[in-house]
Amino acid sequence: MLRVMHRRRDLRAQVKRVLAQMGGEPMEIASFLHSSGVRGVPNDPHECIVARYLSAIVGTHPAVAQVIVSKTDLALRRPRRLAMPIRVVLPPAMRSFIEMFDAYELPHLVARVPVQPPSGHHAGGVA
Repeated sequence: MLRVMHRRRDLRAQVKRVLAQMGGEPMEIASFLHSSGVRGVPNDPHECIVARYLSAIVGTHPAVAQVIVSKTDLALRRPRRLAMPIRVVLPPAMRSFIEMFDAYELPHLVARVPVQPPSGHHAGGVA
C-alpha cells in the first residue's frame, strides 16, 4: 500500500514539473506546444493538446492508462478498473491557455477543425 502511495505522489509530482516546464503564461505554453509539434482537438478531454502532450510524456508509465484534461484539472486514469485516478489541479496559466485553445483562439495548435466551430467563435479568436 505504501509503495502505491509513493507511485501516486511521484506521478503527480512529475506531471506538475512537466506543466511548469511548459511556461508560466498562456502564450508561453502555446509557444512551447507549437515548438514541440503538438496539436490537439479543442473541447475534447482525451484529445486536447495538453492531454496529447502529457500522454506522450507520462502515458508510457505502466501506472497510467489514459490522460484526461478538464478546464481546471487533469486525471491520470489507472490501468486497473477500480483504481482511483490521480488528479492534478492545473495552474492558473494552464487554465487560461485551455480556455483560449477551447475557444479556437489558437488555430495553429488545432489538429482538425470541425466543419463549423462552436457558435460565437471563429478561427483566430475573432468573435
